[in-house]
Amino acid sequence: MKKKSVILSFVIGLCFFIATAQASIIEQTEGTAGRGLEFYDPGQTFTAEDPLLEAIEFELSCSTILEPASSLQVDLYTWDVGTNSLGTLVASSLNSSELPVYQGGFSWVTFDFSGTTLTTGEQYAVVIFDPDDDLWGYVVRWNSSNDLYDEGSALFNASFSAHEPLAPDANGYDLNFRVTAAPVPIPAAVWLLGGGLLGLIGIRRRSARK
Repeated sequence: MKKKSVILSFVIGLCFFIATAQASIIEQTEGTAGRGLEFYDPGQTFTAEDPLLEAIEFELSCSTILEPASSLQVDLYTWDVGTNSLGTLVASSLNSSELPVYQGGFSWVTFDFSGTTLTTGEQYAVVIFDPDDDLWGYVVRWNSSNDLYDEGSALFNASFSAHEPLAPDANGYDLNFRVTAAPVPIPAAVWLLGGGLLGLIGIRRRSARK
């Protein structure tokens, strides 16, 4: 009886592990410095760990009493490692409902990328900016003392002029960001395997009772 219970627990645990291991999060959340969006059009490169993307988040703050931006946009590009430059635009996401307010501190703002497909192991870049050019006083939090994420780097333009070409931070420092993968549907074969094993255990139990 004890052996059967162990097998049952193993099957249930296997199914649960597979279900929960299908989505991962890439994140760097330890930065305490801030950098203005209107001056730098900041971004971040990262290496894809999963084939399906769910969302990308940045930690933002608003430091002005002037009219805040009506929306912010994040563009996702491939990243050309050879030239250290943006490649092809993959997808875009707009957020106009969760933007931080003046003196509201830093908060995480989510940009929906559900349904976007990535190539695992390839590098990508995300750029956050104001599509209406009415932005003022928004700050993105970033780390300015250590390279905490080895598979990518913060991106900034070369001057204070907006929309200049972006280049990786010289020290490899990173923005505070999260890249959340979408859960991958569990193959039917896995559920059939688990169900079959559970069924066999049930049959053996009934046979033993007879």
